[in-house]
Amino acid sequence: MRGRRERPERGGGGGRAVVLEIIAFAVVTVFLFDFFNGFHDAANAIATVVATKVLTPTRAVGMAAVGNFVGMVFITNAIAETIGKGIVDTAVFLPHAPPLTGPEFLHAMVIILAGVFGAIAWDLITWWWGLPTSSSHALIGGLIGSTVLAGGAGAILMPSGENLLRFFELTGVAFLAGVAVLLAVSISRNESASIGAIVLAGLFAGLLPSIVLGKIYLKGLVQIVVFMVAAPFIGLMFAFLFTLIVMRLGRRSPPSKVNHLFKRLQLVSSFFYSVTHGTNDAQKGMRMITLVLLVAAIGPPWGPPA
Repeated sequence: MRGRRERPERGGGGGRAVVLEIIAFAVVTVFLFDFFNGFHDAANAIATVVATKVLTPTRAVGMAAVGNFVGMVFITNAIAETIGKGIVDTAVFLPHAPPLTGPEFLHAMVIILAGVFGAIAWDLITWWWGLPTSSSHALIGGLIGSTVLAGGAGAILMPSGENLLRFFELTGVAFLAGVAVLLAVSISRNESASIGAIVLAGLFAGLLPSIVLGKIYLKGLVQIVVFMVAAPFIGLMFAFLFTLIVMRLGRRSPPSKVNHLFKRLQLVSSFFYSVTHGTNDAQKGMRMITLVLLVAAIGPPWGPPA
């Protein structure tokens, strides 16, 4: 028809400009999530060194920034791999190798951005209410929600029945061994162990072989939920044991010497916390940006990132 203008294909100049705009918007959105993640979670790393006046807030923030960068760049990228392809079936938003058609590209971007926006919204709500929640779990939940809406519940990656059985066999035997050891120690010392201590020791002993040996037979959502529940107990046990050791070593030292030493050690612990935070949280944003670039690939130099 005369006067009718043909819509440019995605590979053309106009289509490529739109793709660039969508990519830029998506990257800025991920940066926004990382920003909210920073003031929501990362401040925990410097809370003690600032409260005890070991460092000024400015220096503490600088140290935390360096630690997060080190963890993000130089430590394992296993967290990024889990976020990218270990939770949901990527075929929902990446049905075939790039390049995608225009509708497929928009469909994939809507799923990814919906997950990120959901995480941002939850971060803001919990920040406003003062609730101590994890931005990582918010991002995982947002990504699961948007993917399930698009592809159904089958899009969630679940472990096989055989792997579940192996996991429970390994952790179950270790759990019983941990409980037996604690009961034996209590009986030998004529002390009564509380049920809570027995359960904590069992959980710690049960999950430790899986962590040390790398024999974690779970994957996807089940793996995340299991360790989300177990992480506080494992942290509690390590903190309890470490506190006992420190108290034993410093029981004969004068308070002034202990305070001087511990102020220096706080720098180490705070920096290490920042490194681990970068290893976990910073990589999530990296992986989301990688997904954005992957679904936007339309050939060189737009190919998938290495």
